[in-house]
Amino acid sequence: MKSKSILLISLTLIIIIGVFVIAQQGEEPEVVENVTYVNYQTNVYNLGNNTFAQTSYLGFVNYYNGSEFFPINTTIVDSSNPLYDYEVIKGVYQSYFKEDPTEGPIIKFMIGSEYMTFQPMALQYEGYDGGLEQISMIQNVVGMPNDNKFLYEDAYGLGIDLQYSYYNDFLKENLIINQSSDLPSPPQYMIDQGNITLNLDFVLETNSNHIVIEGVEWDKKSDRTTSDEVYIKDEFGDVLYYFKKPYAYDSNRSFQLLTYQFKKQGNSLYVTIKTSFSWLNDSKRVYPIYIDPSQGPRNPATAVNVPGAYPDWFYTTNVFASDNSRAEQELTIDDTFGDPLLATNFGFTIPTGATIDGVKVEIERCEESDEPGESLFYEIYLIKAGSPTGTYKVGTPFNTACASEIYESHGGSSDMWAATLTPAEVNAVTFGMRVALSNEELPDEGQSITYIDHIRMTVYYTAAATNLQVNIADSWKTVSEIKINIGDSWKTVTQIKINIGDSWKTVYG
Repeated sequence: MKSKSILLISLTLIIIIGVFVIAQQGEEPEVVENVTYVNYQTNVYNLGNNTFAQTSYLGFVNYYNGSEFFPINTTIVDSSNPLYDYEVIKGVYQSYFKEDPTEGPIIKFMIGSEYMTFQPMALQYEGYDGGLEQISMIQNVVGMPNDNKFLYEDAYGLGIDLQYSYYNDFLKENLIINQSSDLPSPPQYMIDQGNITLNLDFVLETNSNHIVIEGVEWDKKSDRTTSDEVYIKDEFGDVLYYFKKPYAYDSNRSFQLLTYQFKKQGNSLYVTIKTSFSWLNDSKRVYPIYIDPSQGPRNPATAVNVPGAYPDWFYTTNVFASDNSRAEQELTIDDTFGDPLLATNFGFTIPTGATIDGVKVEIERCEESDEPGESLFYEIYLIKAGSPTGTYKVGTPFNTACASEIYESHGGSSDMWAATLTPAEVNAVTFGMRVALSNEELPDEGQSITYIDHIRMTVYYTAAATNLQVNIADSWKTVSEIKINIGDSWKTVTQIKINIGDSWKTVYG
């Protein structure tokens, strides 16, 4: 019996909670203590050759109803809104769903008075020359809720479903192809041309018309393509929500970066998620496949100023999320350095026996200075067991205004920062990073305020060897023991290693 194959194409909308909270008539929110409002969301990616990366982010578990906090309830229930059939309103954002996916905008996503709607359109192939071959328009089926998911079964024909999932801080749209045979082959002329993409189209409507693509507001006069995050901003330049980078993953967690296309036709805004057909059709793909822009690195759960003789960091816990609420430190001409900011407790769960291959630290930052660019990252250390370890990285000068803040990346998949790390040390609440600033070139009586919006980390590792498997008659069998014959004598093999990039990796034993 063949196993069931599933392909998922996803669009994920991430909310920016900070903007929603402060948009309450300009009032200062009440400080509420002892309220649990975040938890960990974890993802593991297979990078090939038995190597992996683990990333995650924090998610909200409570919402504020205007007077007090309540646990978020993600269950989709009957709607009190006459325009929709189902809803989730007991959360930090609200979503509404229609039963019939052909009835125009079928999904509505709201944060306060700001909204966005989705109208699914065609599923089609696009050839090298831009020619299109439609697979199906959205079908007249009946959508049904199941806990936090809303499924339109056979929305694009038999075996091709459309599903929306409500999570605490993001809404996800999945195209589900249950078996590879459910997806028809492209026409031969497209195959001959090559470079085919599978396109999922939908119409986007929002009452916030500022869509920022690669740092530039889209003028809606020309088509734009990107594989980066796309931000929806209000009239003040604050981010309301955003589409994360689109990736495809198979069940072995191998991944592929995808492409968004934004275009305007008439009065409608179209968004297309493009997936390489050659990647989908590769014999190495392991089904099910997930095309999912929702993944992200791990965030800290602890961030503090390390007190010393220099200026402090304030509002340190603002680095937990990319929401334009920032930690800040002010340095003047008299301050050679600033006290360090320590971020730990990233919540990693690296498996026992794995080998740590590298660490990447990303810092989203900006500054306000009498002479922009004079304040810089002086040192960025990894923290192990609460203390700096290895060698530090030096950042580039701060020369970015907060209206266009960026992530600065340090380290990578094979960069160990001259440190030694074990899974237990990385998983500990005392693992993290430390950053300290210098202000060596400010003019007389000058000052600089440095802001950090977000800190995130990714840890790359090679998993411990597992049992070897062999394929016999299209069925994978676990090998319990390996023997080789040496001089007419059978010897048991206890370990097998392969060399990858001048580094020996254990694959068995």
